[in-house]
Amino acid sequence: MALISAKTHKPLNLFLPHRKKAKNLLLTSNASVNEIAYDLGFEYSQYFGNLFKKKVGMSPNKFRQVN
Repeated sequence: MALISAKTHKPLNLFLPHRKKAKNLLLTSNASVNEIAYDLGFEYSQYFGNLFKKKVGMSPNKFRQVN
């Protein structure tokens, strides 16, 4: 059974499709990380950033810088 996030109320495994979209938005748009987080349905951008870092291995800002 998937863990439920207390902050988004969504199973954590639902981040997988968001990860691909998040990467694409970080590389192709000028939207801030906060805007991307909210666009993806995250109530708290800090949670999005922490989850992104956990799954991708670097923060969204770092990902944007190195790619």
